[in-house]
Amino acid sequence: MVASLDLLIVRPKSQMTREYLFAVLSQPEFRAHALGYCNGTTVLHMGAKALPEYEAPILDEGVIRVFTHRVKPLLKASDALLDEARELKQTRDELLPLLISGRVIPGEAA
Repeated sequence: MVASLDLLIVRPKSQMTREYLFAVLSQPEFRAHALGYCNGTTVLHMGAKALPEYEAPILDEGVIRVFTHRVKPLLKASDALLDEARELKQTRDELLPLLISGRVIPGEAA
């Protein structure tokens, strides 16, 4: 599904899972395929035929199920770590000016 020229919504079909589809589309083979459908000088736009014309490897349903079972917790942990990193960055960005200005001194009680 094309949401805009710069955004595609890809949903798995049949026995394919989101985790497996994500893994397939993250591979260098798909990137190389998709680059052949891109155009633009300053901003690349992927052509609408890039996804429909890509032949993704379809594995046995049991293999996909096992893969998904193993990968799902890893993706969840990765998302949690990315959220934590964003929160830490925000905290750093709020505290750094206070530290530099001397309004907050490390080790002092509030």
